Amino acid sequence: MYADYSYYLAGYLHKDSGLIPENDFPACSQKASTRMDYLTWGRITDAQAAGEEIQSCCCEMAEAVYRYEQARNNEAGAPVASWSNDGESGSYEMTSSDVTEEGHNRLIGRIARKYLLRLGLLDRRC
Repeated sequence: MYADYSYYLAGYLHKDSGLIPENDFPACSQKASTRMDYLTWGRITDAQAAGEEIQSCCCEMAEAVYRYEQARNNEAGAPVASWSNDGESGSYEMTSSDVTEEGHNRLIGRIARKYLLRLGLLDRRC
């Protein structure tokens, strides 16, 4: 994992509590770290991993993972794609939502570019 809970609270958030509960953070951070390794072709060095950019990227991705999983489990008030009530019905455009798989993947890509592009880690060349 590129970030631990103490960095999440003190380094990334600069406060005492965050979106991700402490018990859920290791799994979300591990998933974020795995995505970072995938997107960078496993080129994050130990020296880079200790840097603020890598740890902050991991924390922001971990929050995205947490929100996505909560929405998929409908534990965080996920947006409703369609509804019907007493003769009225409607639907919402969900293609740009971060709670869809496609939207979540786009969000992960945006986060990766925000932190990793300037480090040269998203370049396909070695």
